[in-house]
Amino acid sequence: MSAGLRRKGLYFMGWWALPVDIGTTSVAAVVRQRGRIEVVEFAGRQTLPSTVFCPDGQPPLAGLPVAEQAVSEPGRTVLSPKRALADSDTVTVGGAALPLAEVYAALLTAVVREAARGRMHARPRRLILTYPAGWEDRQLAVLCRAAHDAGLPAPALVAEPVAVAWQLAADSRPGQFVAILDVGGGSIDAAVLRRTREGFELAGPPGSLPLPAGDAPEPALRRGTYEFLATISSAGLTPDQLAAVHVTGGGSRAPGIADLILQVLGVRPHLASGPEAATVRGAATAALGQPARQVSGRRIPRRTTPAAAGAAPPQDPESPSRRLQCLVPGMAKRSFSVAALAAAAVAVSLLVLITLLTGAPSLYR
Repeated sequence: MSAGLRRKGLYFMGWWALPVDIGTTSVAAVVRQRGRIEVVEFAGRQTLPSTVFCPDGQPPLAGLPVAEQAVSEPGRTVLSPKRALADSDTVTVGGAALPLAEVYAALLTAVVREAARGRMHARPRRLILTYPAGWEDRQLAVLCRAAHDAGLPAPALVAEPVAVAWQLAADSRPGQFVAILDVGGGSIDAAVLRRTREGFELAGPPGSLPLPAGDAPEPALRRGTYEFLATISSAGLTPDQLAAVHVTGGGSRAPGIADLILQVLGVRPHLASGPEAATVRGAATAALGQPARQVSGRRIPRRTTPAAAGAAPPQDPESPSRRLQCLVPGMAKRSFSVAALAAAAVAVSLLVLITLLTGAPSLYR
């Protein structure tokens, strides 16, 4: 059976993919189904607080009602699992160490619950998770364990700046350099990427400036802009050698940020529209290819995709767009079994359909 026929069969059966971006203060997600991307909403909002409440003797909980409940019991609340994971695989709650994989699993469960509303299947066929470019295998293994604990497929992992580049700089040409400044709620992250025929790769070490709670926005943005300049210099480049400078993240809406970057870098940046979902939308493209679009009811042919250009994220463990094979006990075997069952179901459905069509005349003899 051809790959195209398998894809059509899966779409017909209602399968969907779920890219998720778990940030320092909020979580964003989209659903990719039938070639379209739909932003997951949480009670009318495009993001979910990354707060997780950990009741005594029960699994951690996440979601909008939980975030409100957590205010009354701060000692049993993890405000930012992402910040905690930077330092350790566990977090102290109520005097005891709690694996952060369980905390992340609660966030994934809350996202899937909202993403699955009105869909045939309660779980996504594919899961894509983003991560900071500076993370190592230790943190990525926690993401994989969290997906397993939440009953989800082994995830494809895409570095955040690579995801953003696929969303905002996909039209750049091979050999060009683009710079990404991600102004989030808990940090300002900077990266310079080189466009290749296969996709994007880091041109130098990424930069990151943590933002302490209560930090004044204007001084923080100024420090972040100088961190951005240092990151560009670390890549052996000057701002005028960049094809484009893109700014994303919820903080990119701050007044005067474009003028500040122009003042420090001498280059006017492009501000992302819909910055909260830019990373997760780009992750969908990086892992699944460019979706088809709808214009005036007509389907527009797909543009060049990572897969079509040979740009599936490389397997080099040091690559920023790597996909880590999640070797959690039982996960690989389960993923293979699910894939085999799905393929068999499609084959049986087609066989029954062909039999009915070819045997239809005999019903009227």
